[in-house]
Amino acid sequence: MAIYHNPHLYDHNGSRKTGKYYSGTSITTHGKTYIQGREYYDLGNHKLVKTNKVSGSSRRLN
Repeated sequence: MAIYHNPHLYDHNGSRKTGKYYSGTSITTHGKTYIQGREYYDLGNHKLVKTNKVSGSSRRLN
């Protein structure tokens, strides 16, 4: 998968970790997980990234 935005990394509690990936970087995910109703991709090594920063999100412009 390719990253669309520069996302922050999160742990399995939903707390932000140091470091981040940069747009255009290709990542391998190990499934999805949900924390407090938000969807994250599991990157392994206790790192998560929000799915909307990787997959993108559809928006309707007015």
